Amino acid sequence: MDPVIKARSGRYHGLALENGTWVFRGVKFANCERWQRPVVVSAGEEEIDATVFGPPSDGGDPDCLNAVIYVNPESDAHNKAVYMWQYGSAQMGGNNAQHDFSNFVKKNPDIIVVCPNHRGHFFGSINLSSLSGYEEKKEIYDASQNLARLDLLACLKWIRENIGAFGGDPERVTIGGHSSGSNNCTCLMLMEEAHPYFKRAACQASFCADTSLQYPDTADIVSQELFKGLKITALEEALKTPAEAINEALKGVFARLMAGEQPFCDIEYKLFSPVIDQVVIFEDAFEKLAHGGMEGKELLIGNNTGEYDGQYERFMDDREVNSEKALDFTIAQNFGKLSDRGWNREHAKDIIREYYSHNALYGRDDFTAAMDLKNDLMLRCDSIIYANAMSRYAPVYMYLNDFGIDRLKGRRISHGSECALIARNFEKVPEEMRAGAERLSDLFAAFVRSGDPNTEALSVHWPPYTAEEPNTLLIDEEPHAEKGIRNEDLALLMPLLREWTII
Repeated sequence: MDPVIKARSGRYHGLALENGTWVFRGVKFANCERWQRPVVVSAGEEEIDATVFGPPSDGGDPDCLNAVIYVNPESDAHNKAVYMWQYGSAQMGGNNAQHDFSNFVKKNPDIIVVCPNHRGHFFGSINLSSLSGYEEKKEIYDASQNLARLDLLACLKWIRENIGAFGGDPERVTIGGHSSGSNNCTCLMLMEEAHPYFKRAACQASFCADTSLQYPDTADIVSQELFKGLKITALEEALKTPAEAINEALKGVFARLMAGEQPFCDIEYKLFSPVIDQVVIFEDAFEKLAHGGMEGKELLIGNNTGEYDGQYERFMDDREVNSEKALDFTIAQNFGKLSDRGWNREHAKDIIREYYSHNALYGRDDFTAAMDLKNDLMLRCDSIIYANAMSRYAPVYMYLNDFGIDRLKGRRISHGSECALIARNFEKVPEEMRAGAERLSDLFAAFVRSGDPNTEALSVHWPPYTAEEPNTLLIDEEPHAEKGIRNEDLALLMPLLREWTII
């Protein structure tokens, strides 16, 4: 018999799956008007069909703010831990149907998983200040550059009011996710308004500092290019522009970006990254986090060994010959820090030279060094920044993952490949790797459950991370803790991040 849950916001008719778990799809948690703050759905008695997925969030559909909820009825406890997990999308938005957590809650009946959508690309982050008529309506649209973050905050507020009906404990919520989904979670860590709604954070491959947190002037450049393409000069025109036209114009923006045209070639930030707008995210937010802002919470954070290695695939036919091309690509991706036209132009060559001088120490060739340099600057250093800041006063667990099916092809573990393993979607995992996949998922489940990822299956103790003792769990066939991994590389690069001076 299919389940029915009576929550504050309505009666939800879900689906009973073959593995015995329940799923509730298309659960609307908030309403939204274009470029306005989301409004959490109110209390009601409506009968709601929660058997089909709701609209995706990358096309501008006003009903996109919906979630998928996974529950295991084998446990009828009313204090289950809640895992709000956000997929990665480069802040483009997407579809919460892409990862299935039914096997995860089957193994962990004391955990509920909630997978929300958030508004993507220009619908979730746009600077409207250059349009005529904006100042008169600024109070309505002043948060338009961080709507994706506010959408997830709205989901947390919905969870607080409704998850008890599904058996969840609103005081035991873990926010987490991958890539931009993780980036949104690290932004929630910077937003004091969000702090009452979660207990801990589990962040996978989060580009969460420095170039991933842009300023309004950069966001304005990208937004103005959209307005030029659509021939829009006034706010009212923008509000009336069909979503299809905005989506089509987005293609033009990306085409110019990929071609390296102005002004995009002079922007080092990821498009649609969170904005330090002084409305949702404030200039001093990271400083507050570093000085106790997340006290009483726990953090699990880390990366994969070969996050962006796939972007170098076109050079891999002859690694020795193409090592310079690989480095050129890395420099182009981080031109502010590594090129002779960036803000660090006086020291850029010295940084690269010293980084490559570590190759013998780490047993890598020049091609691998080029990949490591990008992975470090765009992801791993960010994780270290957050870990160093929060570990001053709260438990932090740092990992570097080198386990996954990429190893079957002789490659390091790529960006996002661990998501299927954490969710326990093991269809492509060979039998000889099953135990390792189970262990990886169990680590995350243990953290969601208690704030401590140590499990019996780990067989080694994973100590918390501190700046003085940078304990890092290297997850491979035989996981083990090290006092930092490639410390010399990180010590060289960390001062390049603007948050470094704070910690």
